[in-house]
Amino acid sequence: MKLINSNMPKKDFDCFIDDLSENHVINVMEINDMLVAAGTILIEKKCTHGGCSMGHIENVVVHDDHQKRGLGKKLIENLVQYADCRGCYRTDLSCTKDLVAFYEKCSFDTGRIVMVYLHNRDC
Repeated sequence: MKLINSNMPKKDFDCFIDDLSENHVINVMEINDMLVAAGTILIEKKCTHGGCSMGHIENVVVHDDHQKRGLGKKLIENLVQYADCRGCYRTDLSCTKDLVAFYEKCSFDTGRIVMVYLHNRDC
């Protein structure tokens, strides 16, 4: 909760964590038992594209003391790989303009309203 600067009450946060499923995953990174990075991926089954799924990446954050070390890029790679393993044909994320260059380094494209990673799928 501190890493993402959440003001959610602990009780509500605990319920949130308990409700996570294979379609809503939080990937975390730790260094010396300290949480230094986290990112969420939601998997959505689509009626389009032959019933394939797509991923939505959200809430990507790296602790200030651990930025510029490649952790954010590795976190995005892990989330995209999870979406790929789940059969997603694409993964979207939205971000503020100051983060566009970072996500472009992670193979996302600004050709749409949201940034998109297209998986190698025939669906």
